[in-house]
Amino acid sequence: MRGIAIRAGIAAAVAIAAFAALVVVLNATVLSATGYVESYLAALQRHDAVTALELAGDPPATSRRTDLLVDAAIVPVTVNEVTAGDEIDGVTPVTVAFEVDGRQGVTEFSLQRTGSLFGLFPTWGFVESPLSSVEITVMHTTEFTANGIALRTPAQDVPVRYLAFSPGILTLEHESSLLVATPETVLVDSSSTRALLDARASEAFIAQVQAEVDAYLADCASQEVLMPSGCPFGQRIPDRIVSAPEWSIVSSPIIRLDPTSTPGEWTTPNADGVARLVVDVKSIYDGDIDTFDEPVPFSIGFTVTFVGAREIVLTPRFDG
Repeated sequence: MRGIAIRAGIAAAVAIAAFAALVVVLNATVLSATGYVESYLAALQRHDAVTALELAGDPPATSRRTDLLVDAAIVPVTVNEVTAGDEIDGVTPVTVAFEVDGRQGVTEFSLQRTGSLFGLFPTWGFVESPLSSVEITVMHTTEFTANGIALRTPAQDVPVRYLAFSPGILTLEHESSLLVATPETVLVDSSSTRALLDARASEAFIAQVQAEVDAYLADCASQEVLMPSGCPFGQRIPDRIVSAPEWSIVSSPIIRLDPTSTPGEWTTPNADGVARLVVDVKSIYDGDIDTFDEPVPFSIGFTVTFVGAREIVLTPRFDG
């Protein structure tokens, strides 16, 4: 019996020692500050926004939009290293070195103990949420995509703050029938990030405006008067005209589109064109009849305003 008791005591001591060693190992790895961060990173790797948000805790501000806190917006990063620093005043810094889309990034989180499990295993939480605030400004439009998520800002040219998972990456894009933007990609590796997406006139937009300008000038040329109404060209002739003036457009202005400071408004800088006037005139001095056949240079610009998503209105600007 004594031998059995000794063996039982030894087995119990070994079990206790093994359990103690397991507690030490768990507290140093899975249940450590780095382990908590790695669990958060693993949720992002799985595109699991719900679990990542649970681990992240309360977001930093309710006034920031949460459109990007969804599975589809997550672009997982390659984690190169997760290291913990020394605890200071109950706060443990954890640094994450990562890579995404060929870019290197480093972000640091602060963690603190929130309690314990069974009095043996510490529980952790972020001192400040790992969610980052991304200030996105979309120029000259209100529609864009972020990591493929279709979004609309309340107003164009105005910065709007969105919450995004960190570490990560955001790619902002816009492409429509009339506007296009060069994609903008930013690392989300700090508590605050800024991004600017600048939409410009597409080739289709420019072609549409050019066609409407050409139609406007053709309408001007159809007027059989020396000074076509509402048009950039005209010709004063002191002699008496004896035939209907015939206008034609020799060369149309080449249109370029620039945005103005007014949302939804674009402008074409003044550009040069040439019209041609043919008309028979009778001299008031000797009564001779000659044909006036000369080019008439002109300059014109337009203000272009959006009405709805595709319709535009042109307002001409011209000198003279």
